[in-house]
Amino acid sequence: MLTKFKMFAVVAVAAMALTGCAKEETSMSINDLPGRAKVKGVVCYSDREEYDDYEGKLEQIYARKAEVKVLAKIRNSSISNGQGHGYTIFETVTDIAGRYEFEIPVPEDGGVTVELEALSFEGERKVFDYDYDANYDPIYNRIEGVYGFATGTVRLEPNDIKDKLLRYSFTANDEI
Repeated sequence: MLTKFKMFAVVAVAAMALTGCAKEETSMSINDLPGRAKVKGVVCYSDREEYDDYEGKLEQIYARKAEVKVLAKIRNSSISNGQGHGYTIFETVTDIAGRYEFEIPVPEDGGVTVELEALSFEGERKVFDYDYDANYDPIYNRIEGVYGFATGTVRLEPNDIKDKLLRYSFTANDEI
């Protein structure tokens, strides 16, 4: 009985030694990449329209969006020789002037494409009503809606510094 137990213990220890000590070498962290690059820019949205009587055209007036979350997404397959699935996502928040900046790990051999996205938000927009008051001044209305789809892509190589403007589109609540 004692011999069977010793034999079982030896087999169990050998099995643990063979399987428990194996180190998986297949996964790679994005932070293991040796290169670095920066992408920065401004997030803006058209908060109003103004009609220029002299030029006879409607102009979009843009404001910078402060304190909005911006995501930088990298396909894992682009950093692991086509083997990875999903995305690695970095995030930041714009400053008071609507500026954002990321430092992104980049493969030394070929760079990486980064997808940028500023998250949607609700707000108002002043729009021209295509009408004039008694003094021939343009009439404007305020409408509520969603500012969304502030996206862009940029290709980064090691040591790059790229600037990318992210501009929102507006969808009125009655169009949603």
